[in-house]
Amino acid sequence: MRKLTMSMSALAGLSAAALIAGTAPAGAQEPVGAPKVLGGRGHALVYPSGMEVAPDGTLVVADTGNDSVAKFTAAGVLKWRVSAGVGAGDEAENARDIAVDNQGFIYVADAAEFRIIKLDGATGKTLMTFNGPSGDRLGSPIGITATNNKIYVSDGAKKKVRVFDTSGNQINAFTANGACDLSAVRDADADAAGNVYVANYKFNNIVKFRADGTCDKTWGTQGTANGQFKNPYGVRLAKDPKWGEVVYVADSNNNRVQVFSKTGVWKATVGRTGAYNETGTFTTLRRVAVAKDGDIWGADLWGWRLVRFNRTATGYAYAQTIGGLKPPTTSTAVFNEPRAVAVGKDGNLNIMDTVNQRIVKMTKAGAIVDTCGQRDYRPVSFNWPRGVAIDPVTGDRWVADTKQSRLQIYPNKCGVQTFRLGNVGTGLKQFTWPFAITIRPSDRLAFVADSWNNRLSVWDAATREPVETYAGTFKSPRAISLDAATGNLVVADSANNKIVTLSYTRGGGFTELATLAPAGLSMPEGVARDANGNYWIGDTGNDRVLIVSPSGAVLQTITAAAGKALSEPTSITVDGRTVYVSDTNNDRVLVYRI
Repeated sequence: MRKLTMSMSALAGLSAAALIAGTAPAGAQEPVGAPKVLGGRGHALVYPSGMEVAPDGTLVVADTGNDSVAKFTAAGVLKWRVSAGVGAGDEAENARDIAVDNQGFIYVADAAEFRIIKLDGATGKTLMTFNGPSGDRLGSPIGITATNNKIYVSDGAKKKVRVFDTSGNQINAFTANGACDLSAVRDADADAAGNVYVANYKFNNIVKFRADGTCDKTWGTQGTANGQFKNPYGVRLAKDPKWGEVVYVADSNNNRVQVFSKTGVWKATVGRTGAYNETGTFTTLRRVAVAKDGDIWGADLWGWRLVRFNRTATGYAYAQTIGGLKPPTTSTAVFNEPRAVAVGKDGNLNIMDTVNQRIVKMTKAGAIVDTCGQRDYRPVSFNWPRGVAIDPVTGDRWVADTKQSRLQIYPNKCGVQTFRLGNVGTGLKQFTWPFAITIRPSDRLAFVADSWNNRLSVWDAATREPVETYAGTFKSPRAISLDAATGNLVVADSANNKIVTLSYTRGGGFTELATLAPAGLSMPEGVARDANGNYWIGDTGNDRVLIVSPSGAVLQTITAAAGKALSEPTSITVDGRTVYVSDTNNDRVLVYRI
């Protein structure tokens, strides 16, 4: 049975700050009944952002899309999977890379929590965490390697490589000097002499530092020829049976591994671009690992697979794939963190399936119509999209492509993306991690929750041009919806833990009408106003949904549905007397009738 907690007397527990002015008549609200459930868990076996070959030959994987660390046998049998310490309440993309020291201990680069987690190699149990010295904490640990009994951490945000001992004490750091300029570092490793090699993502080169931190050399330019790179993402030093200690580079957007001498002389290229089910290829290569016998493994994140190439007497030959099956698309197994729901002109639902990097179109009965979008190396691909809205005139789908800080426009029938709007920045035509979008039919204006710019952005859907931005006092707004009765906007001001109602007219700008701040609200990522005038709030940080009257009374608290506790409910959409709640970490959408 679904657990419901009613709080008809909650108004007394709310402070004066929890008042909101009614902008539409509020009808009586009966407790909502059991919802219909759409979708269900639709995960790939593995979404590998990083991997390593352990001393015993097992494979340890930073499984980004499954918010976990997994260990496989070399034959591909799953030994264990843990999420403790890398995903409790966090985004699924936290575990970005993995390292294993010579004793078998595992180290996880947990990017969103700005820390390194040390795990027991046999059980996956968390042993400790560390995040750098007090005056210089980790900014974004995105790559990690264990070599020479030291832990090398690529701090992308602070453009440096940090070196820790196995107890978590920082003992050194490598920063730009001389010809060794750094930008968006993705990975680093060291040779037996202590020289450090850096995958310099944006500059399309490998940077080599001497053990004392001074610049030795760089090699590589942007391109597709041998010795050139398109965004090198991973680097590993290991002994090859023929060449001795060499440098292996995961050349991500060329979808290949390149092998070099320690002075930068090219020796071999392994793999090429191909579909997830095409052997000997990579779709979106991220990291490289090397077995003791010289076999090469590639972590192919959006090919959902680990790929092994056998070291032969004359080169390399494809040998094995672990995973390599795309996420399922059945009515009961389809989602990996669903967020925004938009009702199309054809009456079908368009649901943003964030981790699977796609829009899922389904009927209101739950039958899959199609899917649209994917993540790969092309400019039109998604990168953790969270919001979707429908143009009321064309039926086009406007997508908040969150981690690429832009909007993408797709036709109603899944096809080629037609427009990309904006890029990262703070200007009028720019965004920084937009989370949500809604389009008002009366004037065809699109309103975007430009979350990391702490503002709203207004666009003309007809001309696809920006109109203006509005900051107010917002702090990371993550949801925006339209009150159908009034045309006003309702915003989840997430980091301020409140709901803000605003009016907007072109030329007249925004006017803040009221705020709502139920006691204990924690990082809300969903809000909408129903046909009775009441507010449905995705109280994401508390794993619950609140139904709140215009006067601020909490009418109902939903903490469970269909026999399962809610887990990070985010987007909420109202369509007439139907309310859609994205129970995000349970990979389902709940449908309530009021």
